[in-house]
Amino acid sequence: MADFRKEKCLNDRLLTETVYHFKKRVYEYARERRAKSLPDEVSIKDSSKVLEIGCGARFTYRVDREVEVYGLDIVPDMIHFLKKRHPASCGIVGSALHLPFKDDSFNLLVANALLHHLVGKSPSDCIENIRVALEEMNRVVKRNGFVLVRELISRSRVFSYFMFYVTYICAKLGIEINWLDIHDKVIVFFMDKRTFNELSLKAKFKVKEVESEKWVFRFGRFGIKLGEQITFLLTPKHHT
Repeated sequence: MADFRKEKCLNDRLLTETVYHFKKRVYEYARERRAKSLPDEVSIKDSSKVLEIGCGARFTYRVDREVEVYGLDIVPDMIHFLKKRHPASCGIVGSALHLPFKDDSFNLLVANALLHHLVGKSPSDCIENIRVALEEMNRVVKRNGFVLVRELISRSRVFSYFMFYVTYICAKLGIEINWLDIHDKVIVFFMDKRTFNELSLKAKFKVKEVESEKWVFRFGRFGIKLGEQITFLLTPKHHT
C-alpha cells in the first residue's frame, strides 16, 4: 500500500508540473498554432462529431463542414482560450487516459503533439500511458472513423530514452536549455517508429503514414537529424 501511495504521489506531481508548464505558456501556444487542412485520406460528412485530444487553445485542423467539434485538454486555461476562439465548439477539461465519452462517439479524433507528454517515472511507464491513450481512442472512435496522430518520432530507441532522462533531470532541477528546446517542468518521451507501430497494433488500429517531414536540430549552419514529424492515420482494424 505504501508503494502504491508513493507511485500515485509521483504521478500526481508529474501531472501538476505538466499543467504548470502549459498554463505558463498558454499565450504562446494560442498564438503559434495555425489550422491545417485535413489529409486527403480523411473524409467526414455533415453532422459528424470531431474530437481533438490535447487541443490546447486552438484546433489543429480546419473542418469545412457542419460538424460538432469537441476539444479536450487537461489544462483549464487552454479550454478557456479555446472557447473564446471557437465559441461554437464544446471544450472539456479531461485526461487522454480516461476519455469522458461513450464508446463509438466520434467520426474523427485528432491528437497533435500529445503522446510524448504522457510521461511517467520511467520510459516503460510512458509507453504504458501511450498504450492506454491509444486504447481509449479506439474505444471512442466509431467503427468506420479515423484517428489522426501527429508526433515527433525519434530516430532510435536509444535517443528516446536519452531525451526522457535528460528532460527528467532538467525538470527535477528546474533547468531550462532554450537552444535545446528543454523547458522548465517538462518531461518528454519521443517514441521511435517501431514502438509507435507496435502500440497502435496492440490498440487494434491499422497504421498508415500520410505526412512526414524531417525533425532536425539546427545549430548555426549545421543540422542533426533527430527523427521525423509524422502524421499517422489510424483506423480500427475492422474498418471497411
